[in-house]
Amino acid sequence: MLPVNPRWRDDPSKTDLVDLCEDFYLLPEEVARRWRITVQHLANMRRLRRGPEFAKIGGGIRYRASVIIKYEFAGFVKTKPVEIRRIRRLGRRT
Repeated sequence: MLPVNPRWRDDPSKTDLVDLCEDFYLLPEEVARRWRITVQHLANMRRLRRGPEFAKIGGGIRYRASVIIKYEFAGFVKTKPVEIRRIRRLGRRT
């Protein structure tokens, strides 16, 4: 379970999901496992400057958990509701 930020315990309805948890860093292996991609693919995304923001800390690559969550939510596509019509059959009156 993610630790809850004490600033938002009074009224969590006024915050984003990301703001409710303390931020922590993920390794590229953890992000790759989460997205079911290879670590090499994630490295290619970094090289091409695509994908989520990352930090170089102590010679290693780290991703903030909040950035990963925001990146995942940004990928959602809004769709239009499907309109269902009654199909008229040949030879029958409806």
